[in-house]
Amino acid sequence: MLFCEKQLIGRQSYIYLLTACKNCNASRPICTYCKNIAWPDYKYVFFAKTIPAQKRTILLFPLYICIINSIQMSHSAINRKKNTENIYNIPNFLSAYRILAFPFLIWMIIAGQEKLFVGFLITNLITDILDGFIARRFNMQTQFGARLDSLADVGTMIAAFAGLVIFKTDYFFIHKWGFITFAGLYLLSFLVTFIKFGRICGLHLYSFKTTGYVMGIFFAWIFLSTPPQWYYYLMVCVSCWANIEEIIIFILLKEPKSNAKGLYWVIKSVKKVNRY
Repeated sequence: MLFCEKQLIGRQSYIYLLTACKNCNASRPICTYCKNIAWPDYKYVFFAKTIPAQKRTILLFPLYICIINSIQMSHSAINRKKNTENIYNIPNFLSAYRILAFPFLIWMIIAGQEKLFVGFLITNLITDILDGFIARRFNMQTQFGARLDSLADVGTMIAAFAGLVIFKTDYFFIHKWGFITFAGLYLLSFLVTFIKFGRICGLHLYSFKTTGYVMGIFFAWIFLSTPPQWYYYLMVCVSCWANIEEIIIFILLKEPKSNAKGLYWVIKSVKKVNRY
């Protein structure tokens, strides 16, 4: 018994048939339920066969994650070989820059280099806007780029909040409950997607793109001057709504999805699927 990625995430398993590839004549396992090609890790699958189905979810949760990750790595390697995605483009390079800048931002915080930190943070925020715009404008959007951008966003967010706590301590503690509420919802969205899909993924909602602009202006403003009180409340409301929307969408989705736009579009697509 083998697992395909879709049925594994759904905590189900189905028998597979071996079929020959038309191009290379190699045998590949095909799911008899959903017809998806499977790329399993056989040692984990063999172990899973010996455990009753009702106990697999609890006992084999770490193994499920390992299998999903190995499937994803295999699919990524296949995509690169077939050149289905051109991952070497400007948006991905900008996202990679933000990831590489993260440890330097943390070092600047530890070293107390506030001016240098602010310069690099603003550069990160600008590149965050640019990579999304270039990807959409010149049709350079890829699954790899979406994951890379999500990872870069997390790093920039962590660095920005760490800098806020260290360099603007008084402001942070005066407004701590707004920041704590946002941070709690932000972490909860990661927890929900990890529990449901076995990995962390980003939806790139319109509300999150708006949040990125609003928070980018806020962080640039607070390190250069002091933003007015109304803008702080606007930032908290917009960012909290984006996280709540993302959590609801993660609950509704049956499989990971990038560029989901928003709750309205997800509900519309779910209704369309249920109709048929």
